[in-house]
Amino acid sequence: PHVIFPSMLVTVAACLTTRWVFGCDGLFQTLLAIQAKKNSMTPNEQLLSRTGVRSLLDKHIRTTTNEITYGDAQQLLTHHPHWIVLREPTLLLHPGDLALHLSENPTTPDTLLNLLTIPARRLDMIELDDRTNLYQALLTMNQAQVDAAYVIITSKPGLGIITRARLDNYYKLQD
Repeated sequence: PHVIFPSMLVTVAACLTTRWVFGCDGLFQTLLAIQAKKNSMTPNEQLLSRTGVRSLLDKHIRTTTNEITYGDAQQLLTHHPHWIVLREPTLLLHPGDLALHLSENPTTPDTLLNLLTIPARRLDMIELDDRTNLYQALLTMNQAQVDAAYVIITSKPGLGIITRARLDNYYKLQD
């Protein structure tokens, strides 16, 4: 009983001296840093880790193949999608670029149009699980060096898109 209190007092004094006098982190924080394991998150990271990816999904999308007719492209744009998902390879096409191309190059409705060759902004995408949180989504997108991800919703059939810009806007608005 007379050994516990003095040893606790020495331990606390050593930790405080290390932290305040020498400006070093504690032993456990240093070990975690050596092992590349973070023990604390920034407020933005905490916010993103508490929010599921489903909350930011953009479901105003249309999916199509890479080659469609001019008439099908016009029909696709009548739905006013926010994004157009191209299959094989999985890319995201901005509908404004497609509309601009269609208006600048009028042709017959049966003319075949390759969406990979038109001048447009396209984003590479990766697939994310629908149970992923926003922090994991951001880390995965950074690791894959892409600006968008598609999420296949398992509970009810559907597809949603999340972009880096939407993620950035989310945690900047929450500050």
